[in-house]
Amino acid sequence: MGVFSRWSVITTLVAIIFYVGATFTTRFVEMFLASSLIIFLISFAFSFFAVHKSEKGKVKLLSFISFFIIGAYVVWMKPFEVVRLLLWAKNLLNIMFITR
Repeated sequence: MGVFSRWSVITTLVAIIFYVGATFTTRFVEMFLASSLIIFLISFAFSFFAVHKSEKGKVKLLSFISFFIIGAYVVWMKPFEVVRLLLWAKNLLNIMFITR
């Protein structure tokens, strides 16, 4: 197991922890969801680099598989969280770029 494979697994676990934290708290839900999404994307990038570097083992594919399975779960079971996250990102981008 190479460096990128290891980091992809670690960041996937951290993203899952953030997502579970978002389901159990009533405050800062958007922050947990946004952090989870960003960490999942970083995990996906680590897994891509692991595949690109041809690291040994099959752990490098764990991040790819979990990214799509968890993404499908969120879209299927909790679609309003996706809408909430997209609206939060749109408002954040409006604040950053339009109000200047």
